Amino acid sequence: MIKICRQNKLTSPKIADLCAGSGCIAVTLKKELPLADITAVELSPDAMRYLRANAELNSADIQIIEGDVLSPDTAALLRDMDIIVSNPPYVTAEEMAVLQREVRHEPETALFGGNDGLDFYREMTKLYRASLKNRGFLCYEFGDRQHEQVGNILAGNGFDNINFTCDLAGIIRTVTAQKQEDK
Repeated sequence: MIKICRQNKLTSPKIADLCAGSGCIAVTLKKELPLADITAVELSPDAMRYLRANAELNSADIQIIEGDVLSPDTAALLRDMDIIVSNPPYVTAEEMAVLQREVRHEPETALFGGNDGLDFYREMTKLYRASLKNRGFLCYEFGDRQHEQVGNILAGNGFDNINFTCDLAGIIRTVTAQKQEDK
């Protein structure tokens, strides 16, 4: 995200972090891009407590919305965004059945992304396309071996310039895509 902002000379971008959790992405973006207008959206009251505490602890002046990212009403709150970023739940039904003990302490709502793990990507891509400016960026993190399907979801919803990146272990884990111009 930071690289995209610097390459595109976005010094004061409007950025939304969907499924913000504890706020690590939103807070980091605000610290790295102090002129950015950052909005973090989270549904879980438990995560919301951490999100607010982390924003305060880091003196990160971000807007926080308690809302369901899959609701059209929440999507309607975000307009003219330069960038939308999200690390939504992406664990499949099969993976949920064999989760490691260390991961099981997380609430299921923070992990489970539907039978194939892609429910959030399908819905959010459709819902938030209208929230982005023309040529705005949509950026996702996803699970191992989900990149092809996520790329297809983005392409099928009017996004191009789809670029994947690997994590430190060499696994394709993130994507950036640009909204095609509305005609």
